[in-house]
Amino acid sequence: MVFQAVATLGSIQAASDRVGMTQSAVTRTIQRLEGSLGRELFNRRQRPFILTPDGEEALRHAVEILERLDFMQAAFDDESEPAGTFRLGVPHALVASLLRPGGFLGLERFDRIRPSIYAGWSGDLRARLGRGDLEAAITIDADGREVATNAIHVGHARLQVVGRRQAAGSEIDIATANASGWALNPAGCGYRDVLSEALERLGLSLNIGLETNSTETQIAVAGSGRLYSLAPSVVDSVLLASAGADLLCCPEIDVGLNFQVTPAAHTGRMGVLDAVANAAARLLTK
Repeated sequence: MVFQAVATLGSIQAASDRVGMTQSAVTRTIQRLEGSLGRELFNRRQRPFILTPDGEEALRHAVEILERLDFMQAAFDDESEPAGTFRLGVPHALVASLLRPGGFLGLERFDRIRPSIYAGWSGDLRARLGRGDLEAAITIDADGREVATNAIHVGHARLQVVGRRQAAGSEIDIATANASGWALNPAGCGYRDVLSEALERLGLSLNIGLETNSTETQIAVAGSGRLYSLAPSVVDSVLLASAGADLLCCPEIDVGLNFQVTPAAHTGRMGVLDAVANAAARLLTK
């Protein structure tokens, strides 16, 4: 708090008034912080004080720590409204389906919550949860995969091929699609692994035409007829329509997908998590 006050106000005197400490106490606090970090945080040759590059980095960490402290205190105050930054991970394939205009998966209900959305693969999101980089994550797992015991199930879908719009209920065999090529995420994506295994059973190798993390780009390319892609059956219908793409049945790919919201161990505030889970379940129901 003291460091943030000096950094914001640029003056020991102004900071001492803000935090209710003497100027000498503020100075000693800053000196101890610089000593513990082994870095000079302020350029004292200028008035008002300005942060050094190390000071700017330290301030970013300090602000995050103070926000996390506010969030932790709110988690144990039954009368307190949830506050602070809520970092939520969302799979690339579900961003368009879940983050509708004007909505942040129920987080908009909380005036003092600042949503911070991170898009990634489910494996990456789980790793970030484990490191404490996220408060919660929505992940996708194939049927039969073991999930965290504290995960909240919010939906189920099928993995389907995406291609140029055709007659309703159209099928595509995996060999024909593979001959044209695929627009997929880079290696490490679960969908890609499922496809590779299905092709190997037929003695075929995966034919990649385009690698991109962008679901929108994958669907646009598939809608053009140049390549095929993969997506859950709950993929945003508006996105499909705008690209001239459609979901196609592929008998060789018969995989169910489970969606769940998993909190980090430190999240604590269940009211916010419940709002996210309820909103996700509503949007993923088709």
